[in-house]
Amino acid sequence: MKKKNQRNLLIIICLTFLMIFVIRRAWMSDDAYITLRTIDNFVNGLGLSWNINERVQNFTHPLWLFLITLPYAFSHEPYFTTLFMAILVTLVTCGILFWVILKAEHKVITGFLILILSNAFIDFSTSGLENPLSHLLLVIFCLLLIHAPKTNRHIFWMSFVASLAGLTRMDTLLFYFPALVWVWWQAEDTKWKTLLVGVLGQLPLLCWEIFSLIYYGFPFPNTYYAKLNTGLPAHEIYRSGLDYYFSSLQLDPLTLIIIVSSILIAFVSTRNRNKTYPLAIGVLLYLVYIFRIGGDFMSGRFFTMPLVAAVILFSLALPGKLSKNKPAYALIWVSVLVLGLTAPKPTYDITVDQEAVKEQAESGKIISEREYYFAQTGLVNQIRTEDAPYFEWRYMGESYRWEAQNNPDFKVARAQTIGMIGYYAGPEIHFYDRVGLADPLLARLPAEFNPYWRVGHLDRSRVLIELEGYNDTVLTGENQLTDSNLRTYYDYLALITRGRIFSGERFRAIYHMNLGHFDYLIEAFKYRYPEVKYIAYGKVNDYQETPLVIDKNTQRFKKDGLVINIPADKQHAADLEIAVQNNLKYELHYYKQGELVGRQVISKTDTSGINLPYHLDIPRKITEQGFDQIHILPYSRGEYFYLGYLILDE
Repeated sequence: MKKKNQRNLLIIICLTFLMIFVIRRAWMSDDAYITLRTIDNFVNGLGLSWNINERVQNFTHPLWLFLITLPYAFSHEPYFTTLFMAILVTLVTCGILFWVILKAEHKVITGFLILILSNAFIDFSTSGLENPLSHLLLVIFCLLLIHAPKTNRHIFWMSFVASLAGLTRMDTLLFYFPALVWVWWQAEDTKWKTLLVGVLGQLPLLCWEIFSLIYYGFPFPNTYYAKLNTGLPAHEIYRSGLDYYFSSLQLDPLTLIIIVSSILIAFVSTRNRNKTYPLAIGVLLYLVYIFRIGGDFMSGRFFTMPLVAAVILFSLALPGKLSKNKPAYALIWVSVLVLGLTAPKPTYDITVDQEAVKEQAESGKIISEREYYFAQTGLVNQIRTEDAPYFEWRYMGESYRWEAQNNPDFKVARAQTIGMIGYYAGPEIHFYDRVGLADPLLARLPAEFNPYWRVGHLDRSRVLIELEGYNDTVLTGENQLTDSNLRTYYDYLALITRGRIFSGERFRAIYHMNLGHFDYLIEAFKYRYPEVKYIAYGKVNDYQETPLVIDKNTQRFKKDGLVINIPADKQHAADLEIAVQNNLKYELHYYKQGELVGRQVISKTDTSGINLPYHLDIPRKITEQGFDQIHILPYSRGEYFYLGYLILDE
């Protein structure tokens, strides 16, 4: 057999086994149905939005949406259509990767073993999310980078592919930026002309942004505002980012170790440095970005693109010939096999313990999202006599549809998860959720305080209680909010999302809203801490013997904390004595004229008693700046918390 035919046969075998693994684990996430409801509305001429009476972009992947729209327009079937497109795109991606980039048999084997044993790659090659298309565009871009001649035409196409990647998921542009800068710097033509060519390549993304600003009124999707408008301190977000990394190491050790190893090898190896350096820097930037935003609730989802890039980095940085490097490649293959097969759930295993995963999700942990849904939405688990997916949320949505058809007053609904329920409920029902993914007002209100928050699930349930008149506002389309400031804010927002698209008044509102000129109308503290209790310093500054009993002199408050108003003569105090319920963690937030000037932690103790005193030195920076309020926040579980006293001293 000729060597070329032998290589082709190897690639076909690798692709076959890879697709078998992908199909066996094929599944659909609830988030995919958020996009599918928008697609269904669009195909049926009801607009490119979640709710037909409100222009809101609640999807983050326009290009993936349009790619699914093409076959959906013919099939009008969401489940198999989406899975078919995901599997097809994955097959094309791996075909280009194996045949055109890796080429050599030993490199194909290396890439094949990494991909087929990575839980992240196998799981998110389906799911209904945009990962497959992101993988394909990354592979095409790397192909252009590897064979980059330094001409403007080539640079244009590299920029064009990067632009499409930004349309698939905007934050992935971090991958492409270092490589684009590198090829621009190495270009044969003048820097200004090459820069212009690169900008022209970004036209798809620029056109979408212009459309988004005109049609939706905002440059970013609604989910951007809902998920990043957290009010969380940076250290909590960073902690969540670390948790995301540790979750990947625990559930899928191969993926993250391979990614880090590829970066190290790319920087150490002398082979193809002009290609590996910019690609490795792009991967590194993206990893830092994942940490900076606190990761995600779907373990491994954000690591699939770095993994595909890692396969390419290995191919470029490792020695090219197997004959002289057999021990090195043997060590790599054995390491990959050991890491892949020692995962808690290797990729060949399709069994799930759904109840255990649900318990982990409810406790706020980062989980394997596939395991959460696989029993109901897994391709191999579908029942021939039932429509796919065979899932309770589908039937809940269909019951909403039936109710809307038979009850003319049933037009608005709220659900904890809105994807599948919203899709099957149909366009006649206005759906919004407690996280605010599909609601423009909720997305712009701060998430409520919760020390046990879960990334991607920043709750606004209690905020909704405070929005008196909002349900009637959504139902009738007339502003019935009782809060005067929020009522004014919503008037501008409704003008943008519900008003006539081409009007001068609307464009002025878009301009001011995006520059934050209306943000002063939102009382962020009020909505972040809807059940906070206020009290005067004179009510809590009486010293009492400890340990205390809980009586009428003890201040009781809920998880949103207790705000103590500080008199002028105590606003530069340097010392603080406080007696609070022990064995709990608290934070003291110091405010001056509504602005946070500093934080201080009261850690847990192992002592007994109801309230015990803590003697604290207030940080010098806070003392010098001064403070007029102290907010006591409990960072522990419980319905009520107790303060015995708080005394400030100069």
